[in-house]
Amino acid sequence: MRGILLAALGAALMSATGCTAAMNLLAGEPLSNPEGTQIVQVPGIDGQFEWSGTQASVQGRTTIVARTQEQWENLWQLTGTPAPGPLPRDWMGIGVFLGMRQTAGYGVVIETITEQVTTDRQFIEQGLPSGRELVVSYGERSPPPGAMAAQVLTSPFVIRIVRRDDSQVRFVQAR
Repeated sequence: MRGILLAALGAALMSATGCTAAMNLLAGEPLSNPEGTQIVQVPGIDGQFEWSGTQASVQGRTTIVARTQEQWENLWQLTGTPAPGPLPRDWMGIGVFLGMRQTAGYGVVIETITEQVTTDRQFIEQGLPSGRELVVSYGERSPPPGAMAAQVLTSPFVIRIVRRDDSQVRFVQAR
């Protein structure tokens, strides 16, 4: 399927930009316009920022932050699949695993990622820095009440890459 998509992309690029630009893109080289200036490629991993599934090997609720390549690979080992590519420079991975569920129909989504700065007056008066953290809000999707769901063990997960931030990360279940 991926080969078909690449072939279609190549054909579209050849007709739109000419053979050389399409071949350069398929070879992994950055695109350039007729003036020779480089066109910025889509960030992420193959243009993707988020992955999800239902068959992780995690038994209980787990949240993980991966800032290094080794942590990124370890994060993906929990899904039972290889990482989709190397962790991009200046990015980090965030993973939320719900743990084992008894039926199909469960899922997890990352709803928001916000920066929270705590300024405690006593800390500031003592010359201590304010606290800063990233808050990852996630939600669990359950099968609707009364819905027929396959009686199969699942372990839903979601992984997202975001710009690297060395602040503490706090996970909060929103729903």
